Amino acid sequence: MNILFFYRVYPNYGGVEVVTTVLANRFIKDGHGVIIASIEQPHIELACQLLPDVKLVKLDYPVCSIKNMRKLHRLIINEKIDIIINQWGLPFMSTLLCRVAIKRTSCKLISVLHGAPNTSKLIIKARDKCETVYNPFLKYIYHAIMYLKEELVKASIRYNCSHCEKYVLLSSHFIKPLSDYAHIKRTENIIAIGNPVTIPVYFEEWELKQKKKQLLYVGRMDYENKRVNRIVEAWKVLYEKYVDWELVLVGEGPYKSTLEEYIRRYDIQRVCFKGFQVSPPIQHYKEASIFLLTSDLEGFGLVVIESMSYGVVPVVYGSYEAIYDIIDNGKSGLITPIPYNSQKTIDCISLLIENEKLRKEMGLTQQQLGEMLGVQKSAIAKYENGRVPNLKKETLSRLAEIFNVTPNYLLGIDEPAYHGHSHNIDIPLYSDVCCGDGVFVEDNIEEYISLPESLLSSRKDYFCQYADGDSMIDENIQSGDLIIFEKTQQLNNGDVGCFGIEDNIATCKKYFNDSKQNCIILQPANDKYSPIIINEYNYHEFKIIGKLALVISKRN
Repeated sequence: MNILFFYRVYPNYGGVEVVTTVLANRFIKDGHGVIIASIEQPHIELACQLLPDVKLVKLDYPVCSIKNMRKLHRLIINEKIDIIINQWGLPFMSTLLCRVAIKRTSCKLISVLHGAPNTSKLIIKARDKCETVYNPFLKYIYHAIMYLKEELVKASIRYNCSHCEKYVLLSSHFIKPLSDYAHIKRTENIIAIGNPVTIPVYFEEWELKQKKKQLLYVGRMDYENKRVNRIVEAWKVLYEKYVDWELVLVGEGPYKSTLEEYIRRYDIQRVCFKGFQVSPPIQHYKEASIFLLTSDLEGFGLVVIESMSYGVVPVVYGSYEAIYDIIDNGKSGLITPIPYNSQKTIDCISLLIENEKLRKEMGLTQQQLGEMLGVQKSAIAKYENGRVPNLKKETLSRLAEIFNVTPNYLLGIDEPAYHGHSHNIDIPLYSDVCCGDGVFVEDNIEEYISLPESLLSSRKDYFCQYADGDSMIDENIQSGDLIIFEKTQQLNNGDVGCFGIEDNIATCKKYFNDSKQNCIILQPANDKYSPIIINEYNYHEFKIIGKLALVISKRN
């Protein structure tokens, strides 16, 4: 397969350009042909990061010129291009150029929107202009201009969506805002593909112990998009209180001199400018403890992923939906809500500075934690998602030791409520019970979960499983929750129980015995699921295994 990337500026230092380079090299390694066409080539020296087989082609302004259309069309035919990946997915003119170029060919067009759908630079500039003008007449004029620009952006999005085989967003959280914003009724061709991690990540034990007391920013020094001034302004409030901490700023841009002057004017201490890094700033990620990003305009935030890959805890302004794909707020980082509030940023930074335990808990990567526990990274992912199919007692104890908490804390048990109760009940854990359509249940016990006696009766027998699925959400049972069942075959109508519906298949549902219809109904607690009917044809495979006794939610 032959692939052509199209973008306005390439090679360059931005996130889109980095992603394009990573993808191009990967396609070459997989045996595909790759060409990158761009209007501008400001830093051709960066082409050295590409594999030799990648070809660069330069087009010219204006974008939709007859010259560009013909040149791109000939390129598609001569190089037998199968797919164009348009990395400049918002302005309609880029899609128009590609659509004209692929006429009378079998080439397909995929366009990628690398930013948030409703926060284009064009709109942000117009909005800032409106906010800085106080003359009523001029304000009215600027609002009218902003309205026209916004309608142009919406029309561009609609055109792009309808003239591409696939319109790619960086997060599934973008799809609904995009369709609502641009009034798109059909979204079948809109898909979400996140950006790849573009730097190597290797676990080294010493990294956990040699984190410095550093706040870190990595990116372009500008005002319109990145709003780096917010980080410096926050540090102005914090630097005198936290005298053993420093702020490190990595990158270049037009706003750097303004920031330097601001720092000199207010005599802000311990601010270090590191400038542009030709290679990825891995060493800075290894050393820093907290990563800061306060941008108004972001698409996916590669630097956030990069920093988290090296155990840096992020504090990020939630100006774009994709950040919630990257950060589990309160667990792997902190997200401040919109609109931007400087005090909330300051409070989040202070919380992490003052709470080393919290930083450690948030900063451990899945790979690092896996190394410390002696398990695979995939197992850590299950732990973090609340699904722990094979968590042993010793693993639970080790986790508690690492995070300096009790095992009950990791299980989501409110320990103060059980103060004074020293006796525990060991409950056998089997493999996942299905809260969907049914899941295989192993006969053997995987481990024992120890719970306070105050929660249950010591005179009864119990077993527990982790829920998998969403069919019982109206009973407040969600996937990943720990469900404890009393071993019994006696249920009343409306009871939630665990049922065997065929060999080694178990499910959690509400029980109803319908004597009129001479059947048993296993009713989900979610309208999108259908009930399971037990009658004379399948009754021989049916059994009542237990009755719901307790749910320990992963959200506690």
